[in-house]
Amino acid sequence: MAHYESLKGFVQEVAHGNCIPIEVTSLSPEVSAKSLERFVGRATYYMEWYDQRWRSLEIYRDLNYRFYNAHEDGGDLLLLMERSGLSKVESSIVTFDMTNSESFEFELRRFKVIKLLELMYVVDGRCCYEGCYFTIRKLIDCLFSLLAYAQKLNADNTGRVRRGKVAKVQALSLYRLGKILNLKRSEIKLIDLFVSDLNRNGPSPNSGVFMVGREYYIIPSHIMSLSVEKVVDHIMVRKDVFINNEGFSDKGYFFESLLRDVIEKSARSFYKLNQDIKKGIPEIDGMFNVWGSTWVLCEAKCSVKPECRRDAYQFTENHIVGALSQLDKRFDFLSGRLNPIPGFVFEEADLLLLIVTNHNYFTGLNLKTPKGRDVYVVDLLYLSDILIGGFVPVWSNVKGGQSYVRSKRDVANELISDAIKYPLRNLLSVEVPSFQIQESGIVIRIHKESIVDDMSFYS
Repeated sequence: MAHYESLKGFVQEVAHGNCIPIEVTSLSPEVSAKSLERFVGRATYYMEWYDQRWRSLEIYRDLNYRFYNAHEDGGDLLLLMERSGLSKVESSIVTFDMTNSESFEFELRRFKVIKLLELMYVVDGRCCYEGCYFTIRKLIDCLFSLLAYAQKLNADNTGRVRRGKVAKVQALSLYRLGKILNLKRSEIKLIDLFVSDLNRNGPSPNSGVFMVGREYYIIPSHIMSLSVEKVVDHIMVRKDVFINNEGFSDKGYFFESLLRDVIEKSARSFYKLNQDIKKGIPEIDGMFNVWGSTWVLCEAKCSVKPECRRDAYQFTENHIVGALSQLDKRFDFLSGRLNPIPGFVFEEADLLLLIVTNHNYFTGLNLKTPKGRDVYVVDLLYLSDILIGGFVPVWSNVKGGQSYVRSKRDVANELISDAIKYPLRNLLSVEVPSFQIQESGIVIRIHKESIVDDMSFYS
C-alpha cells in the first residue's frame, strides 16, 4: 500500500506541475547535462523540480519563520516561565523547577499561536455566536484546554497499549465537555464551534470534537494533530459568527490596517481608494511611494499559513489568482486617470505590483497577471524590515550542511525596490544536495530541514 501511495504522490506532483520526470534508464544528452549519470541503470526516472527556485523559496521562508518564531522578547519569556511554574523570582533570585518544563512548552506554544493570530484578528475584540459573546483569546484558551485533556488521554492510552489493552476513545456529555473547555454555563452554546456533528454532516478536519447521537467523542491523536490557528480561523469565517470590534468586520480589513501602520511608521503616506461602481473606481487596498518615481500598488491577502502543498494550492486558488486579476484592473484604472493619488503621475511612475501576505509562505514568489504584468509577493514582516528597519535578512549556509547563519544587509533608498522584488538574492549559499532511490525506481532529492545556527541570534 505504501508503494502505491508513493507512486500516487509522484503522479500528483507531475499533474500539479511541480515536477518533471526525467528518464534515466540510459545515457542521454539531458542526463549528461544534469549530471545524472550515477543513476543510469539503477533507476527509471529522476523527479526534477519544474522551477528550481522553489527550493530556495522554501529555505529562505523557513529560516525567517524559525528565526522570528524563536527570537522571543525576554520579558515575555520571563512571564511565561513564571506562569508555567518553570521559574520563580524572589528577592532578585531566580529559581527553576524543571518538572514544569512541559508546562512551559505548552504556554510557549499558546503564546506563539496568539502572536500569529494577532496578524489576522483583534484577539481581544468582541465576537458573537447566537447571542453568546466571546473573544478569540477565549477560543484559544478553550482549544488548549482541550489539547491538555487529549494529551492526558493519549498518555493513558499509551500505557493501556503497553499493557496489552485497547486504546480508548472518550465519550462525554455536553456539560462534561463544557468543563473540559473551561466554559461557564452561560457560554455552553460555544461548544457548537468546536464540534463536528456527525448526525448531520461528515467529519470536518478542523473540528476537535465529534458528535454522534447526543454524546461527544474525543480522539486524542486527532486533537493533537490539529493546527490551533486553522481551527480558530475556521470558526471565525463561519456565517453565524460575527466580529464586532474597532470597525474591523473581518480579518482582511484588520490586516489592511496593519499594512497601513507599517507604511506610515516608515514615514510614508499610505493611500487607499474605496470602490465606487458608478464612477468606475475599483477598490485599491493600498498605494505608497517607495523612493523617487517608484510607487507600489499593493493587494493585501490574509490567511492561516499553509501547512502543506494542498493548503498552498487552496490559498492560490482562493486568494492569489483573484489578486492578480484585481491588480490588472487597478493598473488599468490608474493608467486612465489624472492623478487619482496625490503626487502620483502614471506617465512618470515606475509602478511595482505587490501582493502582501500576513505569512511568509510565498515570499519571493514572482508571478504574472492575466495581462502579463510582473507581480511580486512578500510578507508584512519582510516589508517592515526593509521600510522601517532599513535592512534585509541575509542567510549563509554553514559548510554545506543544514545550518544557516543570519546577518543583516542595509538597504539604501534607491535599492528598496530591488530588495522587495528579489528576496532570494539574500540566500547566499545553500546545502549540498543529496538524493535517494525509491522502491519504485524513482530518484528524488532529499530536502533536509533548514536549521538556524545559534550565531544568528548574536549578529
